[in-house]
Amino acid sequence: MTTKESTIILLKKVQALKYKYALVPLLLVVGSFFLSNKLPKEIVQILSVSGMLLYLMILFKFRIGHVGIEIEPTAVVSPISGKITSIDEHDSIVKIKIEKNNLDPCGIRFTFDNDIWEGDSLINSKTNLSCEFSSKKIIKNITDQSTQGALAGFYLFRTSCSVCLSTDKIKANVKVGDKCFAGKTTLGFYNEN
Repeated sequence: MTTKESTIILLKKVQALKYKYALVPLLLVVGSFFLSNKLPKEIVQILSVSGMLLYLMILFKFRIGHVGIEIEPTAVVSPISGKITSIDEHDSIVKIKIEKNNLDPCGIRFTFDNDIWEGDSLINSKTNLSCEFSSKKIIKNITDQSTQGALAGFYLFRTSCSVCLSTDKIKANVKVGDKCFAGKTTLGFYNEN
């Protein structure tokens, strides 16, 4: 299956999930309309406003950021949007931890060409890179051949990502406190030598 075909399937799954979660707030709004003659006005207003706010929150939560920039072929890009909270270096491994904010899009992007899913982690054997996610509710884009910056998946709830880079092959160029955008921010550059 091509990346484009698998991305379309993933987006359909996300859309169906969005409709499922949006059903409750819509029922609150519709229910408040039908109960407007039987309940006090204040309760009806609270029900309808809370239903609309919950609906808008769900729409905002289920957005996936767009990647429309040229990415350098040797760049390793951030898998999620968020803020770098720590960078730990042990021997020849650099571990970059990215925390997602509630306002960040929920899409996961492939960090480099030919990333693959192994369980809940993105792995790239060419670059010795791995991305481990704290969220267990990940909808994955399973594809035969992934491309850098393409949609790799979607997570529903707050998550963090630990990106482990081999310093033998990738030179990191980020620092703690940097803001990352999925598929756009360069975490480092791959060096084949």
